[in-house]
Amino acid sequence: MTSQNSRRSLPKWLRSPEMVVAISAVILSLCGLFIAIYESMLIRRHQQATVWPHLEVQTSLRDDEVTLRVENTGLGPARIEAASVSVDGEALEDWQAMLAAVGITDPVPAYRSYLGGRVLPQQAWETIFQVSEDGGAPAEALDLLHGALEGDRINITVCYCSVYGECWVARLQDLYRRSESSLVVGPRPVPSCSESARSRI
Repeated sequence: MTSQNSRRSLPKWLRSPEMVVAISAVILSLCGLFIAIYESMLIRRHQQATVWPHLEVQTSLRDDEVTLRVENTGLGPARIEAASVSVDGEALEDWQAMLAAVGITDPVPAYRSYLGGRVLPQQAWETIFQVSEDGGAPAEALDLLHGALEGDRINITVCYCSVYGECWVARLQDLYRRSESSLVVGPRPVPSCSESARSRI
């Protein structure tokens, strides 16, 4: 009795076979649309993963040489949007300001490169700063740089993006933290590089 009353309460147009078929078709279409959107998201994530860059800021300390470099150990090119050098947490203008901040006031012959706006291919590396006794750097300057780097006073920060516009920040001090801890410390994702500090390095 109740089921008959329920059927009678439904509008006549809703009880017609054509409407049932139409509603079923709409539901199936919505399900198909959801599946297509989900699959496209998975495909995009896979494409992003295949071109994922991974920058590491590295240092090489020898008695007669100090070298800083950036290496892309990822799967795709890294578009470097911003790079900065800081001493004791203060962003500086350039390499010369870094040398002065660690106590090197006399001119020191050094190799310097400019990272901002560069694209670093996958599995490529770039030396960004180097001083050596062979290049004319005095031993006192090398000692000061050794002490500043080993004491975590100097930090290099690089903000970079993938070809899909995903961005990360890599720092030199992350390398030291990773070597001292069992936790993996690496580039952290950021929305963009617009807020990153910039030095002429």
